[in-house]
Amino acid sequence: MHLSPGLLDGPTTWATSAAALGSLGYALRQVTLSSPAKFSARNGASIAAFVFAVQTWNFAVTHDTSTHFLGGALAGILLGPWAGILACAAAVLCQALLFADGGLDVLGANLLNLAIIGPCVGHFAFQWLGQGRLQSRFALRAGLAGGLAVAAATLACAAQLYWGTPQVGGQLALELWTAHLPLAFAEGIFTAVAVLAWNKLPRSLPSAHHPRHHVTLAVVLVVLVAGAGLSSGMPDILEHWSSAAVGDTLESSWSPWFSGYAFPRVNPAWIGTVLASLIGVVGIYSLVRAMFSQLQPAKVVRHRDGVPPPRFLPRK
Repeated sequence: MHLSPGLLDGPTTWATSAAALGSLGYALRQVTLSSPAKFSARNGASIAAFVFAVQTWNFAVTHDTSTHFLGGALAGILLGPWAGILACAAAVLCQALLFADGGLDVLGANLLNLAIIGPCVGHFAFQWLGQGRLQSRFALRAGLAGGLAVAAATLACAAQLYWGTPQVGGQLALELWTAHLPLAFAEGIFTAVAVLAWNKLPRSLPSAHHPRHHVTLAVVLVVLVAGAGLSSGMPDILEHWSSAAVGDTLESSWSPWFSGYAFPRVNPAWIGTVLASLIGVVGIYSLVRAMFSQLQPAKVVRHRDGVPPPRFLPRK
């Protein structure tokens, strides 16, 4: 569900960029103030790599278009909404810079749809569903949250297309919504299974190993290899429509070395796809782990009576 370059007009591009920038700044602030028990750098990095890996696996939805899992709800449930936003944002950013998956001019819209709405809706829907009779139905809550996250992201993307693409915005928004309804159901099942599998793994072992971290990275490798061989070769629905909306001029203006998830001069093609995707995994994992390692929660020092001291103390 990556928007292609030039697909949105100027006002919509600026509005989505401002919303994405403000949301990322708020998420960064919240992670800095949160408890260190909310997430770990290793787990956050491995989940970000997993989100990237599942997004490389396309499956057909019509005879000439395809789509892929989003993974935002999974990141929001496992890491919390704010750390989940940063993890997914790193994946979307690397996709745009390394693989030209989504244009730089629509990076704000792609961040908003794929990295911000999904983790927030997934996390808060999961928490809200836990307040009623579904409190003990862990898998069902995760599945419903995953489906709602896809529906919310699709609705936001459809609204952006409706207002930002005067040529075919209405028709494309309707087709996008129709094609992603089955994805919401599939994402719900995927999220439920992934959350249950994550919770089945022990947090740590006496030998100081991190099984969740190691198993997730192993699954990432399996997904990349399997996805390269089994993934649909049909274009994403938005890529399919972008040529009709704006042509191929802007599409060719940004062409990084691994454009299209292909490794130059490597045959067969699926091996090149695996190698290029592994570079993306290493980049995303390193970026997120370094970022979370540096984001130490702020220490709040309180006085004996419980009143926090002033931020700036006067000089004597």
